[in-house]
Amino acid sequence: MEKPPRLIAFYLPQYHPIPENDEWWARFHEWTNVARAKPLFKGHYQPRIPADLGFYDLRVPEVREAQAELARDAGIEGFCYWHYWFAGKRLLETPFTEVLRSGNPDFPFCLAWLITHGKEFGLGLQTEH
Repeated sequence: MEKPPRLIAFYLPQYHPIPENDEWWARFHEWTNVARAKPLFKGHYQPRIPADLGFYDLRVPEVREAQAELARDAGIEGFCYWHYWFAGKRLLETPFTEVLRSGNPDFPFCLAWLITHGKEFGLGLQTEH
């Protein structure tokens, strides 16, 4: 008998402030885009304001616990944490670092990562390849 596929949710760590985003994008983080979204066509309801957890901050342990509980309740079996390596430096690492340090939430995980040199984000950073 064949096992059904496991449901793993991508966990994007952008939902907290970091100094680099403050410097490069004038205090930008993903909630900035959510809050200023505009309808693009008839019936397009925007902005969609977050419901269960509100405008959460991923640096807060209780937020990460609540996310795991919501995922579990929805049949998600684990998180795939998105991991950034940007021009030789880890960025947006705090949520995952805290999960490793604390062991919470107690929820299966894996990693996916992006390695970039800066130009991909239009920053014009020059780095050696």
